[in-house]
Amino acid sequence: LIKMLEKYPSRLTERELQDNRVNIINKDGRFFVKNTPNKYDIVLLGLSKPADLSSNRVFTQEFFALIKKRLNPDGILALYLPGSLTYLSSELRDLNACILNGLKSTYSYVRIIPGDYNMFLASDSGDVMNVNSHLITQRINQENIKADILVPAYLDYRLDKKWLEWFTHSSLGATRKINRDFMPTAVFQMLVLWNKQFSPRFAYILEALGSLDLKVVLVLLCAITFILFLVLHYKHNLIKLSITYSIATTGFFAMLINLILIFSFQVIYGYLYHRIGILISIFMAGTALGSIFITNRLEKIKKDCSSFIRLEIAVTLFSLLLALIITRFSNGLAKSPLIFMTLFFIPGFLMGLEFPLASKIYLVKSNKIGQTVGILYSADLLGGWLAGILGGIILLPVFGLFNACMVMVILKLSSLLLLLVTNTKIN
Repeated sequence: LIKMLEKYPSRLTERELQDNRVNIINKDGRFFVKNTPNKYDIVLLGLSKPADLSSNRVFTQEFFALIKKRLNPDGILALYLPGSLTYLSSELRDLNACILNGLKSTYSYVRIIPGDYNMFLASDSGDVMNVNSHLITQRINQENIKADILVPAYLDYRLDKKWLEWFTHSSLGATRKINRDFMPTAVFQMLVLWNKQFSPRFAYILEALGSLDLKVVLVLLCAITFILFLVLHYKHNLIKLSITYSIATTGFFAMLINLILIFSFQVIYGYLYHRIGILISIFMAGTALGSIFITNRLEKIKKDCSSFIRLEIAVTLFSLLLALIITRFSNGLAKSPLIFMTLFFIPGFLMGLEFPLASKIYLVKSNKIGQTVGILYSADLLGGWLAGILGGIILLPVFGLFNACMVMVILKLSSLLLLLVTNTKIN
């Protein structure tokens, strides 16, 4: 982007890029803040909204705490969010509130300047609350700055106390949630806001999904499992249905695990494209090695169903373990990238182990190899497709990382129960 601006500059960008005071650092913003020893008088966030899980990383309570360590005692963090001076909708109110709550929990003073874009000035110095239009005009004149917009009349209008009173009144009933690294509430509020503007019908669906919690998911999955139990009771091909459902849940597990690990890596290390590419390659290598390993030992495995059940237990335990590792020991992960590599390899290896063994079990009741592979591969893709949609839109933004892992645990427990029932009936 910088190279494009240098090649095709406007008058403004040309003047800015040629200024000796401008120092361009081509690094992920969060990665830079975490590692720089420098202290600053002011930090301005150039992003206007947490549009996705990646950009949300600079609107969280944890990031605000990182910035605080890099500010001088009277330093200021400045950011802005979508706003309005006429009507503050519930989604716009909650979007601003969950980020404002993070600022207030981190800094002693937070100055709010409402507008079409709400400005937030956070500091541990009370001076930020005393800035008025007269002081700003005085500073502009002292520094001989040419400012066509920041004239006294405009400054008086923007800093008028009536706007703050209106914003405070309009924010009554706003969410008390805090936008966090592993609970990106603001991303969901942003999705609802966009859909209210461009796709109102889908916005109502999103709002309904946003009211879900782990208890509701548990009830839904229990209902689905019960229905499948009934089907198993009246059907003769018990093993086919159980194995197909297990592979579908494993596909869901693999996709959601990838989303969770990539998301966590971005939060902890920054959005480093080449490293994420390597980590995904490690996952795929684990899948390949797992498939090769189990394929060479298929003939030696005598109790196929029991072995498959053990794999299902391993997948369930890994989902639970992952939630604990990332949420409880994120500081330890930051010190050793090798741990992340291992966390990518293990689910890939487990997934690679399951598919060939599932095919062998399925073929006991069906001699059609092509049909068997097609059905199981379709189930795997369907599970992955559902995780891809629900993971980024609902599970991570609404449930948070820990509860998203718990959804995987519950889902795998349902497939494990079906397998245990099937195995008991067969024996």
